[in-house]
Amino acid sequence: AVAEHLLRETARWRSLAVKGLRQECQTIGVQTDDCVEKGDLVSRLLWAQVEQAKDDVENPDGKLLGKWCYGNKPTEYVIRQSGDDLCFCGPHSHYGTLTGVLRLGSDGWLEGRLLTISGEEMGQIRLRYTDEDLTVVSHFKSATMPDWGRQLRARKATARKLEAQEAPVVETQEVLWQANCAP
Repeated sequence: AVAEHLLRETARWRSLAVKGLRQECQTIGVQTDDCVEKGDLVSRLLWAQVEQAKDDVENPDGKLLGKWCYGNKPTEYVIRQSGDDLCFCGPHSHYGTLTGVLRLGSDGWLEGRLLTISGEEMGQIRLRYTDEDLTVVSHFKSATMPDWGRQLRARKATARKLEAQEAPVVETQEVLWQANCAP
């Protein structure tokens, strides 16, 4: 399944313009400043996907763990192990950073109540890892709405991006996890 995914993605990347390739690289944290040709960008994207696949094979229980990116900006959230629990930490446009403990639902989705730093519930998140394209599919449901929001598909950030940004992010997340996710 991974090899088929890599072949499909490579064919798709080759059909994109350079601007689109740079945007895809930016979304998952792949540096492109020294890339001159389209083939260089495709190679970088392929390298990032292979590295992620290797990580998933070496640590199959940890596929969900790490930093995930979605959207054009990109927006990032983190899934981390805390004791026996998986914890979510991500941004919300109105409420700031939200955190929550994820539990496996009967439908196979991981779900959790999302809380502000003060413990106020702002909604729920549900997530599912997809082996076919190595992404996480998620939906948010506001505490004031009856239905799940639109589907988002996130790609794992590369290790290089994590190293560059980990220090300031972890400090903030640690406070939030202690407030909302500590056992």
